[in-house]
Amino acid sequence: MHARGSRGRFSVCRTYKRIDQQEASLIGVLSSHAARSVLLLSSFMGLNMALEDVMRNQPLFQVTNHHGEACGRPPQIDEQAFPGVYRSYFENQNGEQAVFLYDYEQERGTLYLGDAGWEHPYDVVDEKVPDLMLNRPEQLWLSACWEASGALKAVREQLREERRREQQSHETGGEK
Repeated sequence: MHARGSRGRFSVCRTYKRIDQQEASLIGVLSSHAARSVLLLSSFMGLNMALEDVMRNQPLFQVTNHHGEACGRPPQIDEQAFPGVYRSYFENQNGEQAVFLYDYEQERGTLYLGDAGWEHPYDVVDEKVPDLMLNRPEQLWLSACWEASGALKAVREQLREERRREQQSHETGGEK
């Protein structure tokens, strides 16, 4: 089939072939550009993930010991030394410091007090420390810690129970 254009005859088939070639070339350029964009984007995403990892592992809160040598060496409380525990810090108007830990696995609270000797941790039982007399602000803080760790403990126990039920459901083939 031939058609007449302003410059003479041309083949419709040849015209489509040229368009196909141009289209293939254009698709090649676009896909190359898209591939570079994807690589660039993934590089940025990789950088972003690397930055998130760096930021995620940064210390959140640090304090220095305000107590003298006679009070002993303060505990180093971090996630590596004390994984899976509730942690809380207290400092009164005189700079006296205390740290409360609640270990969910052992189900026990521990209190470290600088003025009572860092190296002698005290057991916390029902939000009280039997061997110590705490002043009102210290006792209020300890009660709040006990309450918060207990609430978190209940949530953890609920999640543990849900996981146990799901596991049992999978083991029995979906039956409940």
